[in-house]
Amino acid sequence: THYDQGPDAAPKVVIRVRASMTRGLDRTLVSDEMFEATVRAGDNRVSAIVRAYGAGLSEVMGKLVAWTNERAAV
Repeated sequence: THYDQGPDAAPKVVIRVRASMTRGLDRTLVSDEMFEATVRAGDNRVSAIVRAYGAGLSEVMGKLVAWTNERAAV
C-alpha cells in the first residue's frame, strides 16, 4: 500500500507475484515471470483498501492463469 498522494488520500495498492514453471521430471526451468497490478483504492478507509487488494489480486491471478495455460501448452 503506497500513500503516494499524502497520508489522507486514497492509497495505491500494488500486488506483485513472481512465478516459476519447471519441468516435473528433471526440474528444468521452463519459464519465470513477474506479474503486477496497481489499483487505486476508492477511499482512505480499510474497507476500500481491502477491495483494492481484492481487485489487484484478481487481476494478477488472471494474468498468472493465462501465462500458465500458454506455457503449459509448449
